[in-house]
Amino acid sequence: MQLIIYRYYADKETTVGKLILTSKEYTYEEIGKSSFRLFNTILNVFSCNTIELAWKSNQKNISCIPKGLYKLELINSPKFKEVLHVLNVPNRGGILIHKGNSYKDIEGCILPVSKIEITKTVYGVSSKLAFDNIMKHSSNINSLIIIDNL
Repeated sequence: MQLIIYRYYADKETTVGKLILTSKEYTYEEIGKSSFRLFNTILNVFSCNTIELAWKSNQKNISCIPKGLYKLELINSPKFKEVLHVLNVPNRGGILIHKGNSYKDIEGCILPVSKIEITKTVYGVSSKLAFDNIMKHSSNINSLIIIDNL
């Protein structure tokens, strides 16, 4: 199984994406240049939204990670308990997929949320629900592809 995030909105603080969990494993080349319309046709097991920090040249603790293909592993974090750890991020470490509803809850990690609300800032709704749905399949999820239209 694989997670794919299609980033579609960014402001000075946050990046917003749509995440799908798919049973098929894709290469970055197969999916990397997909349009949002094509992305939405991929058969998926589950989908939700994501919140990440804004792109700031992959700087530690203040930027989202670069688009690309990453391996994932299930770990126990002292702070967040069981989470998915994003591996092989260039010049970065400790990138997790965990619960949270605001960019203020992260230092470079990825927050799955059920719904996005954009007012003066971006907020997620029901992160626990989205995260728990991903974690039901966590032992079978091997990789993450991040693509963007930014």
